[in-house]
Amino acid sequence: MRNDLFEEIEVPNTEVQHAIKQGISKGKQAQKLRKNKTISKRISIFSSVAAAAVLASGLVIAPIGNVLAEVPFIGDYYQKFQLSIGKELASEQLLTKVNESVTNNGVTMAITSAFYDGYFLGITFKATGAKLSDEIGDGKGPESGYTFDLFKQNDDTDEFGGTNARLVKEGDAYVGAIIFDNDRELNNLTTLPITFTYIAGVFGEWTFNVPIETLPSKTQSLQQASSSKDQDYIVQFTDAIINKTSLIVHFDIQKQAGLEGERFLFRGKVKTKNGYASLRREHNNSIILEKGIDTETVILEPYFKIGKKEIDLTPIEIQLK
Repeated sequence: MRNDLFEEIEVPNTEVQHAIKQGISKGKQAQKLRKNKTISKRISIFSSVAAAAVLASGLVIAPIGNVLAEVPFIGDYYQKFQLSIGKELASEQLLTKVNESVTNNGVTMAITSAFYDGYFLGITFKATGAKLSDEIGDGKGPESGYTFDLFKQNDDTDEFGGTNARLVKEGDAYVGAIIFDNDRELNNLTTLPITFTYIAGVFGEWTFNVPIETLPSKTQSLQQASSSKDQDYIVQFTDAIINKTSLIVHFDIQKQAGLEGERFLFRGKVKTKNGYASLRREHNNSIILEKGIDTETVILEPYFKIGKKEIDLTPIEIQLK
């Protein structure tokens, strides 16, 4: 069976819709924390270019050389969370070690690692304290076991999605991981301002400016046209941003019939040479894929769909190595 792009995309584990503003008084913050008890599974965070202004200010960046070779258990965390992106980066020693902790309400939260590959942004964290509950989810709080806010400078209207893994018990502590999708491809990302507001039954404020180092990437010109046999449909693929664990391909629809219900899609199963790749989402005339670090070639199969009719376009082959 052939599926369109959105039928094949893996739905994030848990996401939350919420918004915050800096300068909130203690009273309003307390009210906000109580509201977090009924948080849903949809995470909503900022994703506009304007957000780069607040992200670009902050702490000194931890050098990328400060990798987690001496802390291999971080890679084990990603293995437990079944997050292939973090697992691959950990195996290549591309996670940046972070050693920042905050104590509030008897709980110490620590950020243990971070990465940013130009699209995916991830952190791991650890919580310790006698007040932490042995039960999470199932009416005892959000399914993931924690909630958080990302701070913005001016407003709270913009979003980007992400995947946050459910807390995992590690001895007397809890560990967790979050991987964000950066829809706006922010190039000036140097710090991630994040405040945890709930962790394993305890409300509080654990605020961090997590230093972020962008992993190397490259932009490759494509200038490949994909068309139907009758040339009624033509799509120009202009360039590809090749990151460590993501691939962003930009395109421009140059010719189409313009019929009602006409949609431009990609085959859900992505062909590759070595490694793997999977469709993540389409956004502003671009398609984003998650890929393996060792993936050499990605072959995209675009098509138009009108009702039940499908019109294949010529495949696009992208050499990544």
